[in-house]
This record gives sequence, C-alpha cells and structure tokens, in this order.
Amino acid sequence: FSIAVFIVSSIAAQTATSVANGNWFSPTTWGGTVPTPGYNVIINHQVTLTSNYGYSSGSITINSSGSLIQDSSPRALAQNGGSFSNAGTVTLSKMAFFSGTISNSGTLNPVDSFYLAINLNNTGIITSNNL
Repeated sequence: FSIAVFIVSSIAAQTATSVANGNWFSPTTWGGTVPTPGYNVIINHQVTLTSNYGYSSGSITINSSGSLIQDSSPRALAQNGGSFSNAGTVTLSKMAFFSGTISNSGTLNPVDSFYLAINLNNTGIITSNNL
C-alpha cells in the first residue's frame, strides 16, 4: 500500500505559488522551490522572467494581483500543452501557444509577436505589434 501511495504522489503535479515580487528563477519568489515545467504555477505578485520559458504540462495561473514581465532583455513564453490563465498583466516580447488551453481576462502585452494554434477564451485586453 505504501508503494502505491508513493507512486501516485510522485505523479501528481506540484504547485508553486508566488509569495513575493521577484525573479522566476529565485527560490525566494516562491517560498523555497523554483517551479519547473510541469508544475502548477500560481502568480499573485510581480514575477520577472530572466530567461525564455516553455512548458508542455502543468499550468500557469496569473491572478488579478499578479503580473509576469520580462527583464531588460526580450523574453519568450511557449506553451505546448497544459494551461495558461491570466487575470493580471503579462508583458513579454513573444508568446506562443501551440496546444493546451489559454484564457485571458486580464491584459496580455506580447510586444513583438503572439502566436496561437489553439482557441483563446478572451474577455480581457490583448495589445501587440504582430497578432
């Protein structure tokens, strides 16, 4: 029985919730553990990407108090599975959504390009130079 419980718990996605403004790759932003692709990520603060980020499972949820921004360099977010939900603000140079689900009730600011190969449920604002 304990083996079955271990297997099930290791398969379940882990969740990381922001506890402070900061860099995506800093443990202090998340209270200790930096989320990697496959995590269920909840952003309640201003989180800054300092590198491109892609994922194919798990989720990113940006609540109304949260934002996902880039540092001084252009950054990209790519999704090929999993889900993305935004009720806050996202400002990145490039965003690409190949599969999975995406919903926006906040503000998406893909500065340079915005690629969708899936349906977008949008009740928010999207501004981009290249849609």
